[in-house]
Amino acid sequence: MGIWFPDDVSRGNRVEQLASDIQHLQSKVKQKVEDAKEHDKKAIEYLNKIIKPRGFKTLDELVVEVEKKLSKEDKDNYLQMKNNVQHLDDKH
Repeated sequence: MGIWFPDDVSRGNRVEQLASDIQHLQSKVKQKVEDAKEHDKKAIEYLNKIIKPRGFKTLDELVVEVEKKLSKEDKDNYLQMKNNVQHLDDKH
């Protein structure tokens, strides 16, 4: 680690260790995100399967119908919550 701390080998080693730890954490987070996406995909497929006998073609169609039945207060709360997390979804 001579380029970072040429006069302090211990500090250079620590920088290498921290960089390695960060790389490892980034890898773990990426894997968890991919796992969550796969889980979401399976959950949506399952939900779409079980709502068809109940007269809905897709989960989105069910959500639209449920939104129509909410009270104004509940709908406002729901839309606020939805807006608060919308940026977390990479579909938008």
